[in-house]
Amino acid sequence: MPTKQTINRGAVGAGSCNILITGASTGIGKGAALHWAKQGHNVFACVRKASDGEALTEAHPNVEYLIVDVTQSAHIKQAHKELSKRRLTGNFHIVNNAGIAVAGPVEAVSMASWRRQFEVNFFGLIEVIQTFLPMVRERRGRIVNMSSVAGRVAQAFMGPYSSSKFALEGVTDALRRELKRFNIPVVLIEPGPIDTPIWNKGLNKGTDKLIETGELNRESMALYREAFDHFSAFAEKLAHSADPVEHVLEKLDLALFSPHPQARYTVGQRARIGAVLSKLPAGLADELITWQARLMS
Repeated sequence: MPTKQTINRGAVGAGSCNILITGASTGIGKGAALHWAKQGHNVFACVRKASDGEALTEAHPNVEYLIVDVTQSAHIKQAHKELSKRRLTGNFHIVNNAGIAVAGPVEAVSMASWRRQFEVNFFGLIEVIQTFLPMVRERRGRIVNMSSVAGRVAQAFMGPYSSSKFALEGVTDALRRELKRFNIPVVLIEPGPIDTPIWNKGLNKGTDKLIETGELNRESMALYREAFDHFSAFAEKLAHSADPVEHVLEKLDLALFSPHPQARYTVGQRARIGAVLSKLPAGLADELITWQARLMS
């Protein structure tokens, strides 16, 4: 259950618009929250721990924090209740950034991990949209959903994460077309590898730890262990060559403030390559993706 004080009431200035961003504790979410606060916007940063929120409000007074775990309906409802009390001026935008990455063979990933992947990356996002969409409509705002190149191309051992992003891409297309009648832009951001902690929270546990915690099935992993270890090495190398968060912020600015935003913005060379691979015949794409992973592992 949420605490009574789900929002830190800081000295928020009179920003030109209001931005609710989920998953603001680290990485892209944190960078975006501070970026927009410095521009003079009112930012409502959704975090799961008060200490993360306090760090944001200390960094800039235009940031307020809400305690929101997007898998908890009560948190989302309480956040909406708090913001509904405000006499907000200017546009009200939603940036759905909260996300986790579950990796492993489709056969070996536990059902609990599959469900957790979708609860955070998909169902939580849907509930945030359903809850706050009336405010977006009233205040002529926009909705931005953080996807990934993995929502276009599914790498082996990325089934859970890619599936959640493919689902996100589909629902975003549907929502964009539904909300045209209200002149509400709905935009997807599709980054390639970005220098954030998202992968450190999963793959750096190591295969043995993932098995011990029940996230991966021991018997099934015996069939994939060598290949999965190669994948982990490949993912580590990708992380070392990841693009900085600032590259994503450039596209987020376009998504929120361009007069005519695109439906999708890719971020980084690997995302652009992924967009091309998604249009190739499946057999050719399979060969190229497998060759790339072997080359880097």
